[in-house]
Amino acid sequence: MKKLFILFSVFFTLNSFAQVKLGLNGNVFIPIAFLNQNQTYSRSIGLGLSAKYIINDSYVVGAFGSLNVSNNNVPGSTGLLTNYGFSFEYLFQKSSFSPYIGSDIGYYNSSQASNFGFGGANNFRGIGIAPNLGVIYEFSETLALDVNLKFHHIFFTPGDVNLFSISAGIVYKFPKNE
Repeated sequence: MKKLFILFSVFFTLNSFAQVKLGLNGNVFIPIAFLNQNQTYSRSIGLGLSAKYIINDSYVVGAFGSLNVSNNNVPGSTGLLTNYGFSFEYLFQKSSFSPYIGSDIGYYNSSQASNFGFGGANNFRGIGIAPNLGVIYEFSETLALDVNLKFHHIFFTPGDVNLFSISAGIVYKFPKNE
């Protein structure tokens, strides 16, 4: 049984490696509403990484992570928003210009700390969902530009957070092994 599992894993990995793409993107998060009026949240910028598996010409699944920094509207403090999770995309057409819709589900962590070493830190953790739409423009068989807009709804303990994010980045798709 162990040999069969290893053989299946190697075969699946070699045949599916051509279906994997990696992405590096820049993010801008824009707050819409923070339901707990005692907290503030401001725009943040950051970087994200993604790894995606192309199931067929229409369906893509993947994993992602990002780190974003903001000033949180508090002088002398820095805010961090990290999120990571899983994604699903549906491509409307497979061409050099491919529009898509999708959704992310993941874990979000928002923290605020003083830059001067004093004062309290606020940490909020929660699960979030992010429906999105975007386009992929392929420069070549292996290199593409991915631009998307997401609406994030995060279930934080003190109050839910709603954010828009705009993301643009480079995607590298591993070449097919013929």
